[in-house]
Amino acid sequence: MKTIYLCSLLLGLTTTGAIQAGAAGTGKRFDKNKHKILLDIERQSLLLQQYKACVLSAANHQDIKECRTLKKSQKRLYLRLPYRS
Repeated sequence: MKTIYLCSLLLGLTTTGAIQAGAAGTGKRFDKNKHKILLDIERQSLLLQQYKACVLSAANHQDIKECRTLKKSQKRLYLRLPYRS
């Protein structure tokens, strides 16, 4: 019980600090970092959707292995893509 209380207390403190920091830093650098994070989330979401579709269409264990191989190769390609736009 103490662990749960301590975790929720720490989470509340870090969330409050993040909200206060977000209100203070709304410059160009903040907007650029925000854009990078949103782009990263979008790319990861797309990769997971493709992986899910591949696994759903798999008929046997070998097909799932191919999905994992495809996911790894796409992840490597994703890591090479630039953030800048």
